[in-house]
Amino acid sequence: MVKLTSTNVVLKDKSNNNYSFSIHSFEDEFKDESGIYAFSKREKNSTEGFTHTILYIGMAESFKKRFSSHHKEECATKKGANCILLMPTPAQKERERIEKELIRFYKPSCNEVHV
Repeated sequence: MVKLTSTNVVLKDKSNNNYSFSIHSFEDEFKDESGIYAFSKREKNSTEGFTHTILYIGMAESFKKRFSSHHKEECATKKGANCILLMPTPAQKERERIEKELIRFYKPSCNEVHV
């Protein structure tokens, strides 16, 4: 996998827990690992950094298999998604908890349920 930048994006939940995600392009070749991911619209801001608008949050048993044909990629790209944020998370229960908390906090427009 090739990251777009060496900088990570930190997403937070309502309890102010921090989760660090690496930034990747949609064309990347993904590893066969489990974790949480988000489709994001990455834009340059006026302070020479970047902002991320989170459009979809999900979890996967395998990033490699999940992104071969994702049912929400079209929704996200129509809204400007230009990168995928990844956070490897091996434990299923932990993935479920983090996904739920992040969806609840960000309320991504391409997620159908905001828990």
